Amino acid sequence: TIIATDIAGNTAEKTVSVSVVDIGLSTSITWNNIGTDNIINTAEMATATLSGTVSVIGTVSSISVSSIVFKQGDTTVHVITTNLPAIVNNTWALANNSAWTSKLTQGDYTVIVNLAGKGASNQDVTGLNSITTKIDITQPAQPT
Repeated sequence: TIIATDIAGNTAEKTVSVSVVDIGLSTSITWNNIGTDNIINTAEMATATLSGTVSVIGTVSSISVSSIVFKQGDTTVHVITTNLPAIVNNTWALANNSAWTSKLTQGDYTVIVNLAGKGASNQDVTGLNSITTKIDITQPAQPT
């Protein structure tokens, strides 16, 4: 019920029905081929991939990965917006490619995977998830 009051103090009341549709997107994110310590070394970086499974709440169609963002703290290091992985049977996989792996140097990284789709009324639906990992590709000093 909505009640409106004018400056003279007169009120008007109107009952309205509101329908809320729960829709949403999210994805898991997994680093593959990096061992079990969640630290990526030089050898692992050469074969590392990312993958995930998309979860959908409600009716969402035309779901896609809209971008993959690599950040160190608040600094965006690299963003992938082209040649993004397709979502097939609610799963996606980003192949190893030096176009993105070469941008990741020593340090802690957060990977953010952004999703986009269309709801039943053709409204835009977005979702995301993130995962953190450490990259340790600096070779230790050799004894002399």
